[in-house]
Amino acid sequence: MGKKCPFFFRLLLLALEKAFQNALTDQKTDAIHGSPPMN
Repeated sequence: MGKKCPFFFRLLLLALEKAFQNALTDQKTDAIHGSPPMN
C-alpha cells in the first residue's frame, strides 16, 4: 500500500491540473465565442 499511495496522489494531482487547465481554456473560449462551454 505504501507504493500505491504516491501513485494515486500523483494521479489525483494530474487530474486536478488537467481540470484546472480545462477550466481556464473554457473561460477563454467563452470570452472569445460568447457561448457557454459544452461540458
